[in-house]
Formats: sequence, C-alpha cells, structure tokens
Amino acid sequence: MAWFKPGYPASLNVAHPHARGLICAMLFNEPNGTQAVDASGRGLHGTITNMSRITGAEGYGLEGTTTNAEIELDGDLILDGGTEFTALVCVTPDAITADRGLFYTDGHAGGEPILFWLDNAGTDHIAGLINTSAGTTGADYTSYVPSSGVQVTTALTWRSGEPMRCYVDGVEDTGGGFPSASLGGTLDTSGSTYKWFKPETSGKGFDGKVWYAFLWERCLGANEIASLYHDPYQMFRFPDFLTAYGGGAPPVTATAGPLVNSVPLKSLVGGGLVS
Repeated sequence: MAWFKPGYPASLNVAHPHARGLICAMLFNEPNGTQAVDASGRGLHGTITNMSRITGAEGYGLEGTTTNAEIELDGDLILDGGTEFTALVCVTPDAITADRGLFYTDGHAGGEPILFWLDNAGTDHIAGLINTSAGTTGADYTSYVPSSGVQVTTALTWRSGEPMRCYVDGVEDTGGGFPSASLGGTLDTSGSTYKWFKPETSGKGFDGKVWYAFLWERCLGANEIASLYHDPYQMFRFPDFLTAYGGGAPPVTATAGPLVNSVPLKSLVGGGLVS
C-alpha cells in the first residue's frame, strides 16, 4: 500500500482528531543524519543507531540489519503515571530469526512497563506485555504470523481498567491471546529508556524496514486505528481552499503589490515543504 508521505519537515495539523494526544510521530523522512525527528511538536526526537536510510514505495524509511538497530527517544517520563497509550508502527521485516523489537520502555523482561515485539518462539507472532501499579497482562500473542518481506501495520493499545489490545493492518486481532484480561493501575516509567525497534538490553533490534512510528498518550479506538491504517499521514494535511472556505474563492489580503493569499503555502502541500 503506497501513501503520500509529507516532505521534511512535516507540520502536524493539530486540529485533526487523530492528532489529539499524539506525543511522538516519526516519519523517517529526514534527508540524512542520525536524528529521527518527532513531527508531533513534543520534541521527542530520536537517535538512530545501526539503521540506514532507504527509499521505497512508501517514501523514505529506515532499515536495520543488526540485532542492535534502534531509535532511542530523548525523554523518559512521557508516559510515567499514565493510564492509557497507543503505539503504532509500520514495518517490513526481513527476517524473524529471533525476537525483534517494535517499542519498549526498557528491557525485554517480564517486569518492564511496556514490551511490543515480533516474537520468535516456535511460530512467529506479534506480542505485547504491560506492567502497571496494579499488576501485569502477561505476554499475549496474535494469531497473525508475520512473514519476511511482507509489510504490516500493527498497534498496541491499553487503557486502565480495560484489556491490552493488538491490531494488525487496521483490524483487531482476537484469534490468538489478545485481548488480554482487563488491567487497571498506572504506568511507572520513571528512569525508563524509551526505544523504537529494540529494548534497552542488548539484542532484539529490528531486522528489516521501518516506515513510520507513532505514539499517543491515549488509547485509540478501533475506528481510529482502521482510519490510520488506510491513511496514516492524514494528520499532516491541511484543508484545501474549497474545503476550508465552503467552495468559494480563498480570501486575499490587499497590499500595495500583488495579492497574497492568507492561507499558508504548506496548506497546499500536505504540511510539508516543496522541494
């Protein structure tokens, strides 16, 4: 599935409903460098290690080829004390010869706050585990089996008092161990190291291509997850003239020189810049 990925730097349309609670949005559309820029406006940029920049049908992305491929975020308290979250990624695994990370708040251990990974215990699955002040969900596994070279979009969600849920390509996976039993409490991530695609401990880095990674401090609903699967970059577009002004001509500002539209140029190019 191909989409129009915003140019760099992207601008978030904060009025878009899916932008509510978005605290990290990585599009991997930077032209170069080792920084993954957070397009949410919250400043949770990441440091890229052992991943190279690539282009594909989905636009710019990153590829990891070692067990220590990762993106470490510049912040450790973004979900501390929280009662809900959503982590959503789009990836194309090259190989699942070992557990491969998607999102972690620390190491790959049962007592850590959030674990989200591709599991390699016998039959491959997508897996998740959450620990809160009230207890643990334990590890749960999808019925979906990820395959080498097959792109997949997956999301892990939780709200206090409700189950942990996993979505695959916009649809909730309920044929395996998900949803978990309901779990209350709050997240304790004080002192945690947040990483996309690898835990804090050595190994389990992602082997394959990654196209985008989003994190919310709220639990998205099934309709929102489905909407984002079909159009993941909708939060980075702005209304065009006809939509914004009811089909009429756009307003203009009179000046001593040529007329200048009062709508920013970035409205016309999906929040990105024209190159």
